[in-house]
Amino acid sequence: MVQLARAEVEGNPRADEAVRSFARIPLQDAESGCHQLFQTLGYCAPVKLEYLTEEGLTHIPYVRLSSWVQWLLDTNRLWRQFCGVSSWEKMQDVLGEFWSRYQALYPQHEVFTLPCDLRRTIPFYSHTDEGRTYKSKPMWVLSAHGCIGRGTNSYIRKRKHEMPLPRQQMGLNFVGNTYATHFLFATLVRHLMSHRPDALDILVGVFAAD
Repeated sequence: MVQLARAEVEGNPRADEAVRSFARIPLQDAESGCHQLFQTLGYCAPVKLEYLTEEGLTHIPYVRLSSWVQWLLDTNRLWRQFCGVSSWEKMQDVLGEFWSRYQALYPQHEVFTLPCDLRRTIPFYSHTDEGRTYKSKPMWVLSAHGCIGRGTNSYIRKRKHEMPLPRQQMGLNFVGNTYATHFLFATLVRHLMSHRPDALDILVGVFAAD
């Protein structure tokens, strides 16, 4: 990104000031420099970053799902990013239909014993995966995303999302950039887990409690 910005500034004397700011970031410090600039320009979500309190793990950060949800509520994004619908009212209709179908399949599920309004209860998946860092170190990732969403491109092309709700096959959470539809909780590199096998359990415990 920094190199692209530098090329733009060299070839365009009227380059935007934000692009010029990117171009001034040192390449050896590009990651933190870009992040600081994103913060300055207002492109970072103001969610609370917290750290584990257990001895030896206090350098491990995480973002509670409740922090993501609160920010999405405050910015009128929750129904779009977690349910793939356009409004609070539409979300309640879709969730009412979702839980009605779910209850027909799983009537004994504990969610139906909870004192909550199911029209405002969003089903979501927690998702773990192992990938690799920039330097190819194995890394574990935990994130969350909604069970339902806008569907797939094929689903939308066939206009299935326009069917009356009782006849609609509810869309899955496939359309859209994962930066906007999946919400990171925490990551751990494997070499840390080998030294502190309890680190993973502690992090998942925080996630579950939240």
